[in-house]
Amino acid sequence: KDKNLGDNSLKLERLKMSRNKKWPASVKFEIALLAAKGEVTLNEICKRYEVSPSQVSAWKKELLERGTQ
Repeated sequence: KDKNLGDNSLKLERLKMSRNKKWPASVKFEIALLAAKGEVTLNEICKRYEVSPSQVSAWKKELLERGTQ
């Protein structure tokens, strides 16, 4: 377990989604938060959660602009 990925990383890894599936808001938030913290590289996040860099960037941007609304 990677200490930089937080306590929920194992749970989140089980929620990896295939292409064209909806991600739960809680998972998008956790991934965006990891990206915003900058403790883990974008490539590491993408590889671990099988999501594209552009998607992570979009979720991060949304988190920074809208917060937890």
